[in-house]
Amino acid sequence: MQRNSHLPPRKKDPSYVRALRTGKTPWRSLVAIAAAFLVFAFITYIAMGPVATFADTALGQEPFDAANPRITLGLWVGGNLLIASMIPVAGLLQWVTFGVRPGRLSSVVGRFRWRWLAEVALIFVPLWLIFSGISLSLSPVGSPVFSPSSFVLAAVALVTIPLQAAGEEYLFRGLLMRAVGALFSRQGVAVIVAIAVTSVGFTVFHAPSTGWALTYYLFVAVCFSLLTHLTGGLEASVLAHATGNVTLTLPILFSGELDELTATSGPLLLLPMVAMGAATVLIWWRAKRRGYTPHSGDDTEPSSAVGLPVGSR
Repeated sequence: MQRNSHLPPRKKDPSYVRALRTGKTPWRSLVAIAAAFLVFAFITYIAMGPVATFADTALGQEPFDAANPRITLGLWVGGNLLIASMIPVAGLLQWVTFGVRPGRLSSVVGRFRWRWLAEVALIFVPLWLIFSGISLSLSPVGSPVFSPSSFVLAAVALVTIPLQAAGEEYLFRGLLMRAVGALFSRQGVAVIVAIAVTSVGFTVFHAPSTGWALTYYLFVAVCFSLLTHLTGGLEASVLAHATGNVTLTLPILFSGELDELTATSGPLLLLPMVAMGAATVLIWWRAKRRGYTPHSGDDTEPSSAVGLPVGSR
């Protein structure tokens, strides 16, 4: 006799995008979205100027002037760290509004999956470096200057840029995408609307000045969102975002042109778009082989990870 033959098939757990849905309290999503945008607006439009001025003064640099804005050392470093603060802020907002612990913002298993991040890096970094090298050869930024100061700036970039990229991911692909997705009962509708809303918000935040730049930001935002949804967590999008920003910044820092730290525009942006699209497909393929899916019930995290508290590692 078969055991438990009378039991219905196990229902899948909610996907990462719809994990916050209660079905009865849509106001939680609206409060979370409004609070996240208010905090982010305060950081980017109010706090960043004074922080940049203070940092420039402390570093003995010509201070940032809001009346004549340009990228200074204080604005760059201070801005990166301020945006990085959205990692704990997004987690706390999720906890306050939905009662879900901050660790659940990282992935469907309740924490940041470092092993999966390493696997994503093995796929994404080599591919991105190849396309970045081609792009740099077609549009050089100037002769590199290898000096103690340039190496110090490079070290600062390697620390602060990944934090800044993670801050944006925890805000847009984390809290906001889940809060929007929680508003809809149907999985497909929730995912499509959440990706659309957060991708447009991400693009607007970066204020693209040309049609090429707008297309690029919108495209990579959709790719980041797909990576988050399909793998059930933020690891892949954080890695892709951070790698892209680092490879864009380091050549400019070594050329000594910090105030030229702006996005490239024109048809040349097709190269990183192709790289990002190809990487998204490859990472999705690897995630399926590893058992990482949008649903927590289907996750197959290695057994050594079992028993760790929420938010650990």
